[in-house]
Amino acid sequence: MKKHQHGGFTLVELLVVVGIIAIIASVVFVTLEPARRFGDARNARRWSETVSILNAIIKYQIDNNGAFPGDIYPAWGTPYMIGSGGAGAVSCGATTTPAGGALSRINLSTSTASHLAQVPVDPGGGTAANTGYYLSRTAVVVIGTCSPENGASIFVAR
Repeated sequence: MKKHQHGGFTLVELLVVVGIIAIIASVVFVTLEPARRFGDARNARRWSETVSILNAIIKYQIDNNGAFPGDIYPAWGTPYMIGSGGAGAVSCGATTTPAGGALSRINLSTSTASHLAQVPVDPGGGTAANTGYYLSRTAVVVIGTCSPENGASIFVAR
């Protein structure tokens, strides 16, 4: 009687290969830091949206002989949360707002409608009522975000 030997992998060889693949996958996962990358992507969107809001205000000024939108006049020297919510203070990160703490709301959706299709909301959980962006006006207009990630500071001023 002839014995036939069939080629193949032993269980030990398969376990070694699976173990090596698992180690390589975990090293790659830790190296790429996906949570940080997602935070960086949300911060990039915050930068873009912050600039968009400020550009809409500047375009409004150009179209109206240098006048600010009427909604911004009460904001002189005081930061306001941009949003359509009613009265009442809302929280904005103390490290990102000039005054820190709670802010009243200011609604820009009407005054900037022809220059900004929709008032942006923060990708980390903003809503139309509380966008997650703030506005402050003194000699310049400052638009910033309440909740940047990874230690970033996101605001623009003109």
